[in-house]
Amino acid sequence: MKDLLKIGDRELESRLFTGTGKYGSDALIPEIIKESGSQ
Repeated sequence: MKDLLKIGDRELESRLFTGTGKYGSDALIPEIIKESGSQ
């Protein structure tokens, strides 16, 4: 059984949250999230 984090109607496997305010371009965010393993 996986220990899921449920927020509203979303279930997340990862508890790693990535802040997005420090990046110079919003275009970088999808790649950063992918590489970090966060959801």
